Amino acid sequence: MAGISATNLGVLKQFVAPGTGAACKGVAGSVDPVNGVNIPVAILPIAAPNFQNNKFWYVSGDWNISQTDQFRVRYVDNNLAVIDTNATLPAFFLPVPTTNNLFTMSEYHTFTLRLATRFVWASTATITPHLRETLSTPGWTASPTLPSTN
Repeated sequence: MAGISATNLGVLKQFVAPGTGAACKGVAGSVDPVNGVNIPVAILPIAAPNFQNNKFWYVSGDWNISQTDQFRVRYVDNNLAVIDTNATLPAFFLPVPTTNNLFTMSEYHTFTLRLATRFVWASTATITPHLRETLSTPGWTASPTLPSTN
C-alpha cells in the first residue's frame, strides 16, 4: 500500500506478533478502511513484564574509646531496579536502577551523669539515571509509543 513507511512496517513485524482471537470491534473478520484499502484488525497479544528487584545491605561499627567516649559508624545501601514502561511495546522496556546511600558518624562524650554531648555527621545520596538505550533499528531514533484508542 502506498504511503506506508517500510521502516515502520519492518519494525512492527519484528516486535509485534500478529493479532489473534476476536477482532477489535467484536465481529470476526473486522476491517478498517485506510486510503481505500480494507485492513484487517485484531487485538494484539502483548504480554508486558512487571517486576522489581531489591538489594539491601547495612554495615554498623561501634568503638568504645573510653568510659566516656564512644564512636559509631553506620552505612545503608539500598538498590532498586524497576522496569520503565513508558514505551508501549515490551521489547522497548528498559530497567531503571535506583541507588540510595546513607552514611552516618556519631561521637558521644559523657562529661558527668547530667552533661553529655553528641556530634553527628550524616550524608545521603540518591542516584537514578534516566538513560535511554540506542535503538539498533535503522531509521528510528527513539522507542515507539503507540496511541491507545477505546
